[in-house]
Amino acid sequence: MTNFFEAGAFLRTRDDVDFPNMQYEFLPLTRKLVNGKLIPIPGFQVWMDLSRPQSRGRVRLRSADPADGPSIVFNHMESRQDLQDMIDGIRLTRTLVSQSALDQYRREELTPGPDVTSDRAIEQFVRRATGTSYHACGTCRMGADPEAVVDSDAKVKALAGLRVVDASIMPKVITGNLNAPVMMMAEKISDRIRGTALPPSPAHFYYRAGEVRD
Repeated sequence: MTNFFEAGAFLRTRDDVDFPNMQYEFLPLTRKLVNGKLIPIPGFQVWMDLSRPQSRGRVRLRSADPADGPSIVFNHMESRQDLQDMIDGIRLTRTLVSQSALDQYRREELTPGPDVTSDRAIEQFVRRATGTSYHACGTCRMGADPEAVVDSDAKVKALAGLRVVDASIMPKVITGNLNAPVMMMAEKISDRIRGTALPPSPAHFYYRAGEVRD
């Protein structure tokens, strides 16, 4: 049994961040798109995600018709730093893949290709290949300031009787996937709605590498 994401890592591509700014996932297969269908081919691949991208998109109503889908613009690579992190992330991936432990498995690089070496060429590849992985968040953020959409109980400030409980209320992008945090938020806010709450946990948590806080 496998979900094909056999290994992962959170790594830094630069020294001026105090968090891993890149998430890697290793898959023991690769694929290509042929006539709109994904065709598996022998090989392996590495997926990369920016842990906390600086670029910001937008969601707007197209019209007053509630059945009309919204206009969603992700605005990838608006931040030059995001783009540079992706370029550096590809170079780091190549360093990882070139290790001797993978000698018996490694063949010619398929994507972006061995001839794609300059920053400009890698940038063009990144702009073509970047997607969302359906992990968008923060369009309806929680907070106490006037620009926040929901309060600490996930109640929409401008409307009575409406709550939002999903990844859109996250005030910041987290370092990792969104599924588990969204489930946690849903559990917490459902307790608020029911008027119940679990007692505080005495478990320690790690704030930074090697540092334990209560």
